[in-house]
Amino acid sequence: MPPAPAATEPVDFASPEENLHRLQEKLGIRMKRPQYLLNALTHSSFANERRENHVDDNERLEFLGDAVLQVSVSDYLYKRFRDLPEGDLTRIRAVVVCEASLAEKARELDLGEHMYLGRGEEVSGGRTRRSLLADAFEAVIGAVYLDRGLMASKDLVLRLLGPALEAAGTGGQPSDYKTALQEKMQKDGAGLSYQLIDERGPDHAKVFTVGIVLRGRVIARGKGASKKEAEQVAARKALEKAQAKGAGRAKTGRGRTQEPVAGGKAGGAPPARPEVVAAGAVPESGPMGIPVGAVVAAAIVPRAPA
Repeated sequence: MPPAPAATEPVDFASPEENLHRLQEKLGIRMKRPQYLLNALTHSSFANERRENHVDDNERLEFLGDAVLQVSVSDYLYKRFRDLPEGDLTRIRAVVVCEASLAEKARELDLGEHMYLGRGEEVSGGRTRRSLLADAFEAVIGAVYLDRGLMASKDLVLRLLGPALEAAGTGGQPSDYKTALQEKMQKDGAGLSYQLIDERGPDHAKVFTVGIVLRGRVIARGKGASKKEAEQVAARKALEKAQAKGAGRAKTGRGRTQEPVAGGKAGGAPPARPEVVAAGAVPESGPMGIPVGAVVAAAIVPRAPA
């Protein structure tokens, strides 16, 4: 598989097959009708430049995806945290299903790399803009709902957001993940440091990748529009891994994973995930036996008839 393009390199709308294939690999899902995914990745600035081709933007799918996110998360919280009152459930949902959180998840998927943007959005750093990324994330969820139905889209939502929902529901949602992680590490007698792993993009729209180093190994990575934001994302992921690791030990008596800084091999088994995440894994192929390489057949997606 060829490497993904840089964050500022436009993707080719005339040949979307490889672009859509890479994103489906990241999502762990195969679309029966990939044109829905192509629609979800098309920003209004791109569609406006191609009005003569009747290209749809992703705003309607964003509307639909927002509704799917709300019902999927609400259903999970209602069933998972049976003793929490309505106010706490609403707070947890608002913390996880918000622009900042969805944009963060979009960055983890490198969703900005896959989008089709107009020239103005391209040069102004639209691929890293928080609001644009969050909207695209919702549109992708809407596309999966149209293509695969509610259960498949709900499974995807919980695989992507399940750890954050579990952390918020069981241990609260700290406003400063770095401090919370530092306190936990001090209790365990371990020290850690933050390392800048990657920095890309123009000066006005950089994306930073930071790793948390523990005993010479990277235990979590985070991306953000600043080093501080990337550090907070990495710290949140480390906390979620620690929580999942504890849950896995309680069930199986094992669960350890670390990623080497440079060279070497990761040690141990993959970390345990919250139960709902493992239960919601999406199969490699859909119920109709769609092949792994399924791609859109046409470059331009016409508007659906009224």
